[in-house]
Formats: sequence, structure tokens, C-alpha cells
Amino acid sequence: MELSIIVPVYNMAADGKLEYCLNSLLHQTITDYEIIAVDDASTDQSPQILLEYAAHYPDVLKVYFSPENRKQGGAKNIGLRHARGRWIGFVDSDDWVAPDMYEKLLNKARETGADMVACNYHLTYEHSDAIGQVVRTHYEAQTGPLNEEKYKLLLLDSGSLVIKIYKRHLIYDCGMQFPEHMFYEDNAIASAIVLKSKHFEYIDEPLYYYYQHAASTVHTVNVERLYHRMEASRRMLKHAKEFGYVDTYHDEIEFKFTELFYVNTMFGYLQSKGRKNISFLKALQQEMAATFPHFQENPYYKQRIGEEERGFIAMQQKSTRWMLFWYEFKWFVRRLKKGGMKALLPGLGVGICTLAGIGLCLAVAAGTLAEHRTLEYPVVLLGDSVIANDYYGDELDAMLAEGLGEPVFNGGFGGSYLSNQNLNVVETGGDESLSMEELVNSIITGDFLAQKSAVKRASRLDYYESRLETLSQIDFSKTHTLIMEHCVNDYASQIPPEQVGAALKEIIRKLQNKYPDMQIWVSSPTYCYIVVDGENLYCDTTDLGPFTLEEYVLVEQQVCEELGVGFVDNYHQDVITKETMDAYYLDGLHLNEAGRQVIADNILAAIKQ
Repeated sequence: MELSIIVPVYNMAADGKLEYCLNSLLHQTITDYEIIAVDDASTDQSPQILLEYAAHYPDVLKVYFSPENRKQGGAKNIGLRHARGRWIGFVDSDDWVAPDMYEKLLNKARETGADMVACNYHLTYEHSDAIGQVVRTHYEAQTGPLNEEKYKLLLLDSGSLVIKIYKRHLIYDCGMQFPEHMFYEDNAIASAIVLKSKHFEYIDEPLYYYYQHAASTVHTVNVERLYHRMEASRRMLKHAKEFGYVDTYHDEIEFKFTELFYVNTMFGYLQSKGRKNISFLKALQQEMAATFPHFQENPYYKQRIGEEERGFIAMQQKSTRWMLFWYEFKWFVRRLKKGGMKALLPGLGVGICTLAGIGLCLAVAAGTLAEHRTLEYPVVLLGDSVIANDYYGDELDAMLAEGLGEPVFNGGFGGSYLSNQNLNVVETGGDESLSMEELVNSIITGDFLAQKSAVKRASRLDYYESRLETLSQIDFSKTHTLIMEHCVNDYASQIPPEQVGAALKEIIRKLQNKYPDMQIWVSSPTYCYIVVDGENLYCDTTDLGPFTLEEYVLVEQQVCEELGVGFVDNYHQDVITKETMDAYYLDGLHLNEAGRQVIADNILAAIKQ
């Protein structure tokens, strides 16, 4: 048997998630493989679905049942006991894979002699074969026969378990099983598996579909899961000591422990709902200090943990209570600026105001204690992947800079929305903090903590972190032109146009009040199509729901006319049309270089009038 694919299953019957996963695995372009699905004591219809599929595909699909819920680690261990393949792969039962994923991974292994091969994944919010937001998981410097330097790079950026295939001995000879009865089991043994490998290769293609939904483990924050993450970190360190590689890879192990055990746990806890327990935070800090007392001097910590987060961590080393007070005070100010005192009455804000003094609260709300911002960009561009993502050829910001004769900063984020109304969707692998609505709030207040924390905790496109850091340092009082492009994702999620229009109106009014001399331009989306289940759904149809993209464009135009700001209508123009769009698009939605030049010319013509 060439390959065994292990699929842990727990309560995945809703919305066709399990069926979509199984269908993708059953239609692979290879033939010598098996699928081992392990039901982890599901309480929904998952067992019945698995049995029905097994009856139709008895030669490929094998189903096993755990008598108790042992979490993914326990289900994986059951699967490993039955796997016969020379290669092992894992797939989460709410995700799916490209038809040729395993053929390409196996071919790469044969061509190179690798014993571990990975690919990219992409974030998706719908069951379709459309390519979503691509996340590059590895890089060229990590590949080839492994030496000490490459091991260091892989320990730092090991990538997900599910995007790889492993030679059988890497899993079975690593001296351990997956931890059971806990989440984050992969983190516990990922380093041990990496250091067993002798040759790693990487395919720079997105072959794995990572489904974004609210019930996903990485998007669910609760105290139980935080404890599981801490325990997984302890086991990772324990294995490192047992296998004797802590001395050789001290900085890498120290940083990974710091990131998983301390940084991700602390900021995940701080952003969770409910009253915060001082004793939990103190215990977290004390264990971190006892395990690695000099972690703040680690070179990777200084490079990879954001400046603001490092500030809170340094504060906690002196006083957990003061750190918590200051953190919650900053969030109080953020909510005060956004919604006024009425929005704070149910929460902690009034108490903080009492402690800090009304005068201080109002002073901070007025921006007198805002972060010092020193970068100057006369023109800033905000938007979604239509303008934000990196493509081959000139980018939109470079085209605009050339036409305007001054620097332009591209502050767009692929996958983001104009409105933060998409409460049923986990946006861009995190929360709504990267929506235009929330970004503008942060631009005005100078508080980008929510965005920085979200980007650190979740998988993002590779430019998110550096772009966000630059955006947080721009002095927008020196920005004379702000160009905003959005609405395709709001349209794709069918957020009602009137809600999007209300959000845009609020965004513009806040900017006008804060920066009265700033010229604001709204650049509309272009005519486009979205691929769903292999079908091109054009934006002038209602196949996505009751609203067409044109309705969002018209709402944008109406708001701009009402508030007296510039509007660039890229939708109603005679260059990129249904008949000519193939010459201007990469995939029906994202523009190629020629398409971006059309948009740049439209914006430049409007601004120079």
C-alpha cells in the first residue's frame, strides 16, 4: 500500500462538511491508497455517513469507531494502528484536498528522495474548488537534504501536519503517540517528527482547502483549550529534552515554547469573553519565567513578536495586575471611541473609568495618549485582495505612485470586508478586526492591538504582519489622499447593501471629523465572476443570493455623493466588461497587470480632474 490517509471525525455531519471531505479523498488521481476514517464518539449523524460511504467504497475507505471521545490525537492513534501505507497523510474532516494533491506530493518524493513533502493551503469560506487566500507554508531554504541550519528553519516554521505526507518511519519511530483527550496535539510532537526527517521537499502550490468556520478548533477560544495548548507546549519541550536536542536548538525550542505556551495563550485569554482571573495569568507568567527565564532576550522573540505585545509581556513581568488593568483600559478606550458610554454600560468600562478618573478617560478618548506615529505617506490605499495581494508584475500602489509622483502605501488585506457585519463568518482566518470599519477605527485611535493579536494567533497571508506594522506607524495627519476599495467580499457573503452603505457612511464621517483636510476616494469593484463548484457565477446574476454586485456599487456611489467625497466607478466602464474580462483577470476576480493598470488609470484620472 503506497499511502494511508487518516481522517479523525467528530460531529461533522452538519452543512455537508464530512461528505465534502470524503468526496475529495475518494476522487484522488492515485489508485494505491486507503482512507482510514476514525469516528471519535460523534453524537450527530457522522457515524451513519461514514458507514454509508464505506459500504459504497469498501476497497478504499475503512471506518473505525472510538468508544469514547479522545479528541483528534486519540482518533489519529487508532488510525495509525490500522494504517498499511508506506506513506502517511492526515486530513481534518471539515477540510478537503485537490484531486491531484497526493499524486503531486508522492511524485515530488520519488523525484527527490525526500521522506517528508509539504504543499501550501488556502483559506476558504465555502464548499467549492475555488482558490481562496493562499498561505505559503514553507520556503526554498528549508528544502533538500537536512542539516543543522535547515532543521532550525523547520523547527521555527514547521507548517501544519495536514499539508504533508510522511514516510512511515517518521511517524512510527518518533518514540511517541499523539497526546489524547486534548486539543493542539500536533504541537506536542511536530518537532520530534521534523528532526527524524532526513530530506524535506515543498511544492509551492495550494493543494489543501482549509475551511474557515466558527466551530473550527483554531477559531474557538475558551479556557479549556488554552490549558490544552499549554500542555501541548510542555510535552513538546519534554520530548525535546528526552531526544537530546535542546542544547543544539535552544533558541528555536525556547521561542516555540514561548510563542505557543505564553504569547498565544495570554493574548487568547485576554481577548476571550468574561471576567479575567488574575491567578491564571500569574501562574502562566511564573511557569514561563521558571522554564525559560531569559526568553525576552531570544533573537526570534525580538523579531517575531510584535512590539506592542512585547510591551504588555514586559509589563506583566513586573505586575500582572497592572498589565491586565492597562490592557483592559485600552480596550475600554477603544469601545468608548467606537460606541460611546452606552456601549460600555454592560461591561468593565465604567469600573475602569471610575478607577482611572473621568478626566483621564476623556483625555485618552480624545487621542492625547495615542501611540506616537512617525511614518509619512502622502497617499494610502486600503482594500481587499483585488488591490492588496502580491502578484507578478507591477502592483497597484506602484502604478499610482508613478502617476502621482509621490509615495503610495498599500494597506490592503486580502479577504477583508468593508463592514464587520459578517458575524457568521470567521474573516481572513481570524475575526472582523481587518475589516475596513475596524481598520479605520484603529487608524483614528492609533490602537491596532486587536489586529496585531489576531494576525499573530492565526494563519495569514505572508504580507499581513509587516503591512499591519507599517500601517500602525503612519501619521495620517500627513496623508492628504486616502483611497478605499472594497465590497466584493461583502457581496460574496451577501451582507445586505444597506448595512454596507451605513458602515461606509460611518467610516467616511469619522475620517472627515478626524482629518478634515484629507481627500477621500472610494474606488468601486470591477465587473467580475466568482467560481463556485466549478461554475462561473457572474456578479450581475443573483446566484449568490438576493443581491448583485452592482447594488453595492450604487450604494457606495450614493454615500459618496451624500458626503461629498470622490467616487471612482470601475464597475460601469467600457474597458473591463463581460466580453473583454479574460484579458484583464487572473481568475475572474483578481486582476492581472493589465487589469490593475486600468484601475490605476481610472483612479489617476479622477484624482487629477
